[in-house]
Amino acid sequence: MGLAGCGSASVAAMISLEGYPYAQLVPTRWNDNDVYGHVNNTVHHLAMDTVINAWMIEHAGLDIAAGAAVGLCVESGCRYLAAVTYPDAMVLGLRISRLGTSSVHWQVAMNRESDGERIAEGTFVHVFVERTTRRPTSLTSTMRVAMEPLVVPAGVDPLPALTGHADSGRILKDKQVSASWNGCGAPTEGDRHRAQS
Repeated sequence: MGLAGCGSASVAAMISLEGYPYAQLVPTRWNDNDVYGHVNNTVHHLAMDTVINAWMIEHAGLDIAAGAAVGLCVESGCRYLAAVTYPDAMVLGLRISRLGTSSVHWQVAMNRESDGERIAEGTFVHVFVERTTRRPTSLTSTMRVAMEPLVVPAGVDPLPALTGHADSGRILKDKQVSASWNGCGAPTEGDRHRAQS
């Protein structure tokens, strides 16, 4: 399946989202930049939430105002790999690593629009519940049919988006190294070398 939904995103950004069936361009705003001169890490989480829910509203029949079921975020995470700065935009790619009875495990790749560089990779878990009781409820058939094309195919590692840095666990255990990370939260080459020594 080719990438859909991305409008005017650059060719570089689209090519580097191979493996993510849906992509959406997300503009940054003037006030997204923080005192370090790049888009603050909280914006990446907002972008994930926005693009996932926009996709479900447009393609999967989610009715956020009056639907019988609502999707609650029960877990999310993000690994930051490079910076993005206003006025550059982000291109977010979506796929699903696990489609359960009432839950959806999303994977999100975030690229810089100008050059296609991967800036972050995130996970986001929805559990669908009844609006009034907040008890888990099954995905509707409409949602399931819409989501199935986004599911990572059988035989493909379902978590490649979060295994890019084999040494990241070692870096996190070293306080001196983690204190010297660059401003966007990603380890520098010097950090990686020190963590391996």
